Amino acid sequence: MGLAISSDGYHCEREPEPVLSPSEDYERFGCEDPCVTAVDGVYYLTYTGWERENARLCLATSTDLHHWTKRGPLFKDFDTFAVTKPSWLGLVEGRRDFTIQDAWTMVDVFR
Repeated sequence: MGLAISSDGYHCEREPEPVLSPSEDYERFGCEDPCVTAVDGVYYLTYTGWERENARLCLATSTDLHHWTKRGPLFKDFDTFAVTKPSWLGLVEGRRDFTIQDAWTMVDVFR
C-alpha cells in the first residue's frame, strides 16, 4: 500500500516505496481495501489480507503513517465471501440486520 501526501487536496506527492506490503502468511496473495482512522495520535489501518482461499480483515498501527506494525487478522477462520459480501436482510424492529454465514450482527439505526 502506498502513501501520498497533499497540502491542498489536489497536488499529491507519492512516497516512492510502499508503506505496507504482503509479508505474512495470512496476506501472501495480497493486501487491499485500506481504511485509516486516527485515535489519540495513533493511526489504525484495517485492510484485507488475501491467503489464496481466505480473505481476512487485518489491522496495522502507526504513529507517523510511514512505519506500520502489523497486528494480524482481527478474526480467525471467518467465511471469506460472507465477510467481503455480507447479506442485508432489511429493517427489523428499527434495526438494519445483516447475516454473515450463520451469525447475526445487528446495526442500530439512528433514532
